[in-house]
Amino acid sequence: MDCDCLRRPRRTVLMVAALLAAVLLLGPGCDPTVDVFRPSDQYRFSLFGALNVAADTQAIRVAPIDDTTQLGAPPTLGVRVYLKNLDTGERIPLRDSLTTLGGRDVRIHNFWTAHPIRPSTSYQVVVQDDGASVTSATTTTPDQPPDLSGGSGFLLPCVFPGPFDTDSLKVENTFFIEARNVERIAAVDIIYPITFGTFRLRKEFSHYQDVEDKGSYFEIPVFYRGDLVKANPFPSPGPSCPPIGSFTDQHARVAVSAGGPNWPSQWRGLPLNRVANPDAFSNVRGGHGFVGGIYSDTLKVPVRRRPS
Repeated sequence: MDCDCLRRPRRTVLMVAALLAAVLLLGPGCDPTVDVFRPSDQYRFSLFGALNVAADTQAIRVAPIDDTTQLGAPPTLGVRVYLKNLDTGERIPLRDSLTTLGGRDVRIHNFWTAHPIRPSTSYQVVVQDDGASVTSATTTTPDQPPDLSGGSGFLLPCVFPGPFDTDSLKVENTFFIEARNVERIAAVDIIYPITFGTFRLRKEFSHYQDVEDKGSYFEIPVFYRGDLVKANPFPSPGPSCPPIGSFTDQHARVAVSAGGPNWPSQWRGLPLNRVANPDAFSNVRGGHGFVGGIYSDTLKVPVRRRPS
């Protein structure tokens, strides 16, 4: 499909929470490296994060099993965390950063590095306590990002059905993205940068559940009217989309992440903070959680005025 969308540089920091907004619900025949968490004194820490080949910073959330909320977390966990390249043996130390979630006294430890992540490479995140490895997770990154293409943009103003109509006009408020040369899609996020006077907003919506496997490629229909009605901070009476002039740089961004070869094939989207529960499936040994390998790419999709 031809596309006049503008491609962003691939080395872009993507929020880990947005890329791992999932609970991995695996049925029979799932990846044998993913085990169900069973409470035990030997389980020390939960690990959550994604190693993104395209990002310039990697972050892994580390939390003690007995304090997954991290309320009143101490300045340090007293552990050493490193990332090991299993193909070369290189060890990369991760630095601790204590982060407070906005509006709540909830503090979490994100261990991070700016070390480049290689494609098609196996990595292990290791937590050491008193020199002994107590918790670890192993994953492999994809060999390439998705090859993205899309239509000529999306049209505003949005089209709404009449009071007695079914929403037969949904296609008039939808644009389509194709992702090729990947076997697994790990995340799809649409970012709408909107400006209202002095207010600059960044509204983000997941469209992972809309991904359709077409065999030789993945198709992602994006019903943007539904997003924009929710994103509009100043709606007129009744639902409405932001005006075309409110879009910063007159575009939206579509971020699509390919999952590595051991990325679970079945999951259901949930916010990352809701994944930390005892019945979640996990690829973490000596703990629970999930650490995955991804490779993302992003398109800028232009906003266009709908012909009258």
